[in-house]
Amino acid sequence: MKDGLPVLNDPDNPIAGYDPDYPVVRETYFSLACAPYCKLNLVYRPGDNYIDRTTNRFAFSFLRDTGSGLFNLALYSNTSLKREIYYGIFKTPAGKKLTSMSFDGRDDKTYGLRALFEEFKFFRSTGTLGLEFQNSGYGEIEKNNQLFVPANKTALRRYALFGELKREIPLFMLNVGLRVESWEGNALGAPNISGTEFMPTVTLTKDFGNLQLFAGVGRVYRPPRAEEILWFGREYSALKSSGYTGYKLKAERGWDYEIGLRKKVEEFGFSIRFFRYEIRNFIVSNFEAAERLLGENFPHRIIENLRYFRLNGAELGALLKLPYDFSFYSSYAYQDSKISSSQFTPDKTPDPTVLVPKHKLSLVLIKKNLLKKDSLALTGNFYSRRKGYYEEVPGFGVFNVSYRLVPLENISFKFALNNLFNKKYFYVENYEMPGRNFQISMRVNF
Repeated sequence: MKDGLPVLNDPDNPIAGYDPDYPVVRETYFSLACAPYCKLNLVYRPGDNYIDRTTNRFAFSFLRDTGSGLFNLALYSNTSLKREIYYGIFKTPAGKKLTSMSFDGRDDKTYGLRALFEEFKFFRSTGTLGLEFQNSGYGEIEKNNQLFVPANKTALRRYALFGELKREIPLFMLNVGLRVESWEGNALGAPNISGTEFMPTVTLTKDFGNLQLFAGVGRVYRPPRAEEILWFGREYSALKSSGYTGYKLKAERGWDYEIGLRKKVEEFGFSIRFFRYEIRNFIVSNFEAAERLLGENFPHRIIENLRYFRLNGAELGALLKLPYDFSFYSSYAYQDSKISSSQFTPDKTPDPTVLVPKHKLSLVLIKKNLLKKDSLALTGNFYSRRKGYYEEVPGFGVFNVSYRLVPLENISFKFALNNLFNKKYFYVENYEMPGRNFQISMRVNF
């Protein structure tokens, strides 16, 4: 489960363990890069912003049953061109003024591949082996038609090898995995940064009829994103000159723990899980520190590592099959977190919890076989209000509707109408999410 929905529930993927009673969740590839500007720091009253963003995504997937296992190769590429205009009351060298700023440029250029060999047999175990590569970068960014950020198409490179074995042992089903990841950060204006991490995972499951108990622990790890590497390089020399000679940027690392129960019978299913994340070297963007230490205002920021970030939570999910090919799925999550203080601004530590709602609810109603081999889904996602030192994001509820048709065995069509009621909502302050929009797609499996 992730965000209240199954991580992967794809009817076109034979290894996904597709369950038609749950919402369809396909594999997605998303950029580890981000725009080198992410929010607006206004004073006195809120400002407004206009965003025009064009994103081109390409993905190719090849799946073949070799007889001894399934081979899956995926190639993908994301490129984004963004234009942003801000206007409001800003802090400037001449004081607080009503002014505007514009940013133009290619803020994401990401490509990569993943190769998997799955469902192979090894000493009475079922295994998976894989490798991944990803390159993240960005093009030139202009501020008010002047060069602001030079291009860096190799800001971050990641390489990974991983494997997983699943085997039944006395009393339990054992699932063990190991991921080895190496990364290189090309920070313009600062020493390059890199690292390697070994990430083991262990999960135990025990069935009691239709009831299953599960518990797991795993190593978590995240290198800095391309955006964070950019700002580390931009502010490195200035911070060193200000006396912070030990300024470094490290990867996040820590552990996650999970325990829970799940059950599914013919007409009803439920799951409950408790989780905890303990992350060291947690990476945040500190706008206040850039202003205090360097005299720089938005969009400048200092990227720093907090000593720790802890997140505790619980998630409850339920599935109910109804007459006439209806099914209803719901998930509620409660999350609470704690962070250490900033080394630069201990009185105003950037609070990442503004991105983590304490309460999150997902509701999905599915109707299958309106015609034949089709399904209609209505989804509602609800977030509670979030508040940090710099941001306050109101709670919201957004509804989406989608229709999927499979006229032939290897061909499917999908139509989606997102933000059905044209709700104005935000995941991040001042970054309004799209209003009502639609998507049409066709998928062909060869």
